[in-house]
Amino acid sequence: MIRLKPGAAHRVSLTVNGKAKSGNAEPRTMLTDFLRHELKLYGTHVGCEHGVCGACTVMVDGRAVRSCMQYAVECEGAEVRTVEGLAQEGVLNALQQAFNRHHALQCGFCTAGILMSATHWLAENPDPPRSRSRTCSPGISAAARAMPRSSRRSSMPRARCVRARNEPRQESDFSKGANMTSKYAKQRGDLLAELDGMRLEVDGARRTATLILDRPPLNIVSYKARSQIGALFEELGRDPEIGVIVVRGANGVYTSGGDVRGFFDVPRDGMSHLAWNIGAPERCPKPVICAMEKYAFGVGWELALACDFRLATKDTLVALPEVTIGQMPGSGGSQRVLRMVGMTRAKDMVLMGRRLQASEAHAWGLITEVVEDSAALDKAIESYAAKLNALSPLALSTLKRVLNQGDDASLEASFDLEGHAYEKLRDSHDYKEGAHAFFEKRKPKYTGN
Repeated sequence: MIRLKPGAAHRVSLTVNGKAKSGNAEPRTMLTDFLRHELKLYGTHVGCEHGVCGACTVMVDGRAVRSCMQYAVECEGAEVRTVEGLAQEGVLNALQQAFNRHHALQCGFCTAGILMSATHWLAENPDPPRSRSRTCSPGISAAARAMPRSSRRSSMPRARCVRARNEPRQESDFSKGANMTSKYAKQRGDLLAELDGMRLEVDGARRTATLILDRPPLNIVSYKARSQIGALFEELGRDPEIGVIVVRGANGVYTSGGDVRGFFDVPRDGMSHLAWNIGAPERCPKPVICAMEKYAFGVGWELALACDFRLATKDTLVALPEVTIGQMPGSGGSQRVLRMVGMTRAKDMVLMGRRLQASEAHAWGLITEVVEDSAALDKAIESYAAKLNALSPLALSTLKRVLNQGDDASLEASFDLEGHAYEKLRDSHDYKEGAHAFFEKRKPKYTGN
């Protein structure tokens, strides 16, 4: 066994994508860093750095490995294949073409890892039936379904190809699937048929939708309303007629929180998913403004924290008071506050159940802007919505995703995410329109494309 000296650079020689390569690496240098920084092969990305996400997947001696978990010195003499080696003479291979054809690229950050994982999986399963492809990871499953069978194994006898393509379908399974689809559609329709303690108002001229919590006197939020909030934001996010979404309360009050009495009737197993519905504003591609008056407690404050802009009147109090009744925040509040203000202030607010004045919450960075009263709040909402609607919807949705995802990623991963998103916008109609409008000194006309 060769004994390596810690901290010293060692020469590593290997074959990468069919070409002999060599470079220097310390014993602790991971293969992903060696490929990116020493060999200048930037297709392999660094994501979680724990071997979980798969963005760094490459092939080493025909085997898929997580390059962030593999030391470069261990690959001495090995044959390594990266995403750069899939295309031949500038022509994408069948798998890459299938990804492109079926829009499986997403933002592009994880695509290289999925391609390499799929390459390895298809090498071991050259002719997988659809039922088996569904048991693998989602990215590989999409690739397996997208690729024509003849591309998966070009050497397969023609007769076998024909039989594979003409596999008899189980009509009963298709009928069952159609019935389930109808069932799901009805469930979604029933969920939104009558809003529970809320109403939705749409101003088409201003391209603004306002979700109003309206259960007098303090607009408490029921358990059912949480599911409705999640479903509403999914639909509003897809509506091309809506540019900005506003969340607020009726009758001069935002909300005092959740329906505490009603929670005793909710099955315990359903409680761990509360943050998903209340976090819907963060996932929504449209800008979301939360306008708060008087009280923003419990789930109402958690909903506000998931919004992009938080506006409040100066007499507004914000709090996560669950600890005062022997409970804790369950819809993401404690974790969002922690990430926004740090551990010391998060414990001060959450462990003590403290009510913060709007001015103090603003000083902490929890509130975007504090205004004098309800009338000023209405003007602030109108101003924010007008400014946001004047911008490119595509640029706004892309930037919102980059900021939200970059907040919980490593700096290098965030740079890559931003770079790929920037490249995407370079080819958009909105970027070209914005640039030309700037040159011609006129207002741009954005389409969101």
